[in-house]
Amino acid sequence: MKKLLLPLSVFLILFLTSCGADVPVEIDDSENIAKLEQIKQDSLLAVVEKAKQDSINALLDEVKVSLYKHSGLDFDMDGWCHNGGMASQPTVREVNGYHEKREFKASAGVYVQKVKIEGNVGNVNIEFTDNKDNIVHKIEDYTLDGSLSFSTENLRGDNGMTKELKERDYANWFSKAAKIVIQYKDSTIFEGVWRSNERYRQF
Repeated sequence: MKKLLLPLSVFLILFLTSCGADVPVEIDDSENIAKLEQIKQDSLLAVVEKAKQDSINALLDEVKVSLYKHSGLDFDMDGWCHNGGMASQPTVREVNGYHEKREFKASAGVYVQKVKIEGNVGNVNIEFTDNKDNIVHKIEDYTLDGSLSFSTENLRGDNGMTKELKERDYANWFSKAAKIVIQYKDSTIFEGVWRSNERYRQF
């Protein structure tokens, strides 16, 4: 029995000594504290960023942009109307799915008549540019409460001549616009483009 205890005792002493060899005598907590502080800061930033993104997503759901196209009339380069009986009955219709697609290219004889922005959000910037990215109109720190719309002339044919009707939301710059960007603070919540193809305006 004594012969068994002696080797066992030596083994236990060696084992305990080897386990204790890796344990530092002094533990410096400053590095661990710095790491924990960094983890805490990163977590906080992630929470703030997620909250910001959630609010932007909520605004995306809140704001809707609709585009309306004018069709049913054909004009030559000089602005003369050339489609007879249809000339007095052009149509203005909403472009289906524009808010989701954010792009519209008109067919021959069609131009963008109107844009409508709907929603309830404050402090938005709205910018309209032409097809060369020149700013044609800009609205800053605007409170959107319900809807806001801009339109160009509603063209009608009258015995070969062109009659221009101006709606209540007529804006003299809108016929030059080809892009809209809506921003909230430093985030873009909507960006859409369109291209009219009505020769009278010669875009």
